[in-house]
Amino acid sequence: MAGGAAYLAWPDGNQPATPPATVSDSAPPGGLGNDDATLLPGTVEVSGERRGERLVFTWDYAGLLESDSYRWRTDDDREGVVSTPKLTLDAPNGERVCLEVLVVRANGTSTQEYSSPSCAE
Repeated sequence: MAGGAAYLAWPDGNQPATPPATVSDSAPPGGLGNDDATLLPGTVEVSGERRGERLVFTWDYAGLLESDSYRWRTDDDREGVVSTPKLTLDAPNGERVCLEVLVVRANGTSTQEYSSPSCAE
């Protein structure tokens, strides 16, 4: 019976040049630009490095959206909000700073907790 179904789909017996789309082929790609705010952000991974008298932190996570914003806090009691997954902080040479990040969606939802701290000096 299966052979008959294939014959009905392709009377000449050949496969089509382009396979039919599957769910994974038609699903929108994840990452920057995907504005499906119903998806929860993945685990936030933060990294930091020194650049002169400054520390530059960046972070990434599954489900990143252009409309996301980020609440951040440091172990020396600085805090704020940024709209890109990057933060530069003044820090004299030898000063160590640890950063935690919380992803906030445009609709007000957020990750349940701040990220694990990432430290740079």
